[in-house]
Amino acid sequence: MADDDLDEGPVVVKRAVYDAGMKLEAEVDGGASGPAFSNAEDKATACRAAGDTSGAAFWDEVFRFTMTRECVAAGTEIIILEEGETWDDDEGKVNQTPQESVAVSALEISKPRFPSVS
Repeated sequence: MADDDLDEGPVVVKRAVYDAGMKLEAEVDGGASGPAFSNAEDKATACRAAGDTSGAAFWDEVFRFTMTRECVAAGTEIIILEEGETWDDDEGKVNQTPQESVAVSALEISKPRFPSVS
């Protein structure tokens, strides 16, 4: 029995990782050596060698994203997470992470900042 009903998607990726991966793919399409996932892996290795652990982690994510793009079927949905968003795999949807509000109510604005002097 052939397994041709593979559940390949969606591919979920953070915006910065997506943008970096697409830039690497465009560079390869423009004539740079590649494939893009190899270039991302090289960048991660260079970051590790330089002691840049956050850079290495970022380029590892780009590597996984670009490698995944090479392996999934054409037309597989890509979900790009913006800052503050998370993916709920069980529900199959993007969730907004509540962010601290810096809004000040009109009542707070109308309060005097200093006690009045009589």
